[in-house]
Amino acid sequence: MKGLGSLSTGRWIGEDVNGSGGGDGMEVARGMGGPDDQSATVTRKHFSPLETFLCLVAMEAKFFRYLKLVGVGYKARTEREGRELFLKFGYSHEVQFTAPPAVRVFCFKPNLICCTGIDKNRVHNFAGAVRNNKPPEVYNGKDILYIDEVIKLKPGKKLKK
Repeated sequence: MKGLGSLSTGRWIGEDVNGSGGGDGMEVARGMGGPDDQSATVTRKHFSPLETFLCLVAMEAKFFRYLKLVGVGYKARTEREGRELFLKFGYSHEVQFTAPPAVRVFCFKPNLICCTGIDKNRVHNFAGAVRNNKPPEVYNGKDILYIDEVIKLKPGKKLKK
């Protein structure tokens, strides 16, 4: 399928499946087969209607995931037209991430990262991989957080008395 980019789910859906979207509606059609035609059954087993819908919707809209870096000296920058992300967050070196083919990364500020793409799973997996390098601390509330994430802070040693 083509749109803002190409999208592939990595699943075989059969040669007789055609999809088109745009304008006011979307249409998915299967080839006309007889009662002994097994391709329609195989298609239903291996490719759900929800996945078909998401593939067609993704051609018209992009998916976003925002990350923020919270901490002193935490910075992010991108290179190669949003294909590479460099993070500086407490290690002696910069940590480099290469985005998957369907994902682009933008830094609006040095501490705000936007992962965008046409495949929801790839965007969320890439954002999760970036976040897993420095998950948020429960005592200070720092490190890499999703922009809409709320961290419930634990009391420290001084407040436990």
